[in-house]
Amino acid sequence: MTRILSIKLILLFTINIVSAQFISDHIDRTVPNNIHGQLNYSDMPLFSPDRFNFNQGFSMSMMSSGSKPTSIASYSNNITYWASNNLKINANILLYAPTGIDKINNNFSPQLAYDAGITYKPSKNSYIHLNFQKLPKLGIVNGLNNRVLMNNHFNNSNFLPN
Repeated sequence: MTRILSIKLILLFTINIVSAQFISDHIDRTVPNNIHGQLNYSDMPLFSPDRFNFNQGFSMSMMSSGSKPTSIASYSNNITYWASNNLKINANILLYAPTGIDKINNNFSPQLAYDAGITYKPSKNSYIHLNFQKLPKLGIVNGLNNRVLMNNHFNNSNFLPN
């Protein structure tokens, strides 16, 4: 009797576990971003909190080359405002403190780098992007276009509206 009961319980649990694997009507709990145009900003009030996107980060890096240690601590803030579905205004602010970079920068006090831009998409296949930058020159230079490689890391414009 107990053997039949235990077999039925095992069979019941197995059927429940297997059937739970095929549930397809689960709620998607991801926050929509506007990478693929999920959000409609034209229906929102002008200063709605949904039009703003804030990202912050803190980073510390340390490197040692022989007897010369080098470190950089930084705090970054990215603010994006969607004025409309096809107009995005963004600003990046980076406060960083380099230490031990004696050949590149003799000033060890905290320094500021910033990046501000406007992206406008007049049609499906075109966009206009205006950008203003003051970025750190840490001595890492790209030989092809003589621009600091930090541009790719600091410039958070990997999104262009659809």
